[in-house]
Amino acid sequence: MRSQEIVALFDQQAENYNAQWANLSPISDGLYFLLDSVFAALPKSAALLCVGAGTGNEIHYLANRFPDWNFTIVEPSEKMLNVCRRSLSELDSRCEYHCGFIESLPRKKAYDAATSILVSHFIPDRQARTRYFHDIASHLAANAMLVSADLCADQSSPLYETELRIWFNTVARSGNTELSQEKLRQMYASDVAVLPSTEVKSFITEAGFSYPITFFQSGLIHTFCAQRT
Repeated sequence: MRSQEIVALFDQQAENYNAQWANLSPISDGLYFLLDSVFAALPKSAALLCVGAGTGNEIHYLANRFPDWNFTIVEPSEKMLNVCRRSLSELDSRCEYHCGFIESLPRKKAYDAATSILVSHFIPDRQARTRYFHDIASHLAANAMLVSADLCADQSSPLYETELRIWFNTVARSGNTELSQEKLRQMYASDVAVLPSTEVKSFITEAGFSYPITFFQSGLIHTFCAQRT
């Protein structure tokens, strides 16, 4: 998807985004639960960069778990960012907000860690996707940890249809009546860059990180962690 299409999509979904995906919260809850382990070695007063933070759900979780952490929130959709601000209003003193893409974020500090939750698969161009991770790396301190969750699958595999069917049955529990398995297949083939996890890991490595570890998977959502080299 092109940048303006991404912004328009999430502007449209912003007000109802959390309600739309509430039935799938066990997936995000499982991912957030494991963030504690991934980020266990971070400083007591860590600075986190949250890219494509949406409505701020992972920030809300981490802020409650780690009361001395501070967050820089990057989100290109102004309407989504407004929802995020409202959701995190009690944490205003610990949050900075940037409406835009990661490449436009001023370089003010070296962050201790970064999150990119269900973001990079919206970048279909492979070089642009590598640049995206490189832009994140450029804001991180040495050995800082990146967590990236992405939709991943090998669409050329004979197992893909079974994977897609199971994943569709999961996503359908969100209550989205307009979604069909065929529509999901077409979206993943054209609008969303759903690639094998090995390819996504290569983008992250080429951008200046260690080889990523898959520490969480739920359906087609694969979540990696890697250190800034």
